[in-house]
Amino acid sequence: MHKVIGFQITAQDESTINSFYEKTFGWTPSQGPHEHVTNYDTGNETLEGSVIGRGQHIPDYVSLFVESENLEESIDAATSNGASLVRPPFKLPNGDNLAIIADPEGHIITLKKR
Repeated sequence: MHKVIGFQITAQDESTINSFYEKTFGWTPSQGPHEHVTNYDTGNETLEGSVIGRGQHIPDYVSLFVESENLEESIDAATSNGASLVRPPFKLPNGDNLAIIADPEGHIITLKKR
């Protein structure tokens, strides 16, 4: 099973968006792994959430993070069911292994290797 394990929201004005989620839902913000990333404690220990500053090279999106035991197998299953590959597997400086796909209507899904 592929569990939803997180979300990411892009923001043009990070402070306004961060204030909205903190005041509206009571999510506790903290500095993320690098500049322009805010992590959230949503009260669910298994769900990671963050807001990332858009900048000029990042489009506006909301992304689901889905856990994957094998990124290539998950990509193959998704693309055979109408998804498109946005970014092939890559590794972040913190060691996370990710890949990004878009569902048949273009919604972004980030696969994160378990």
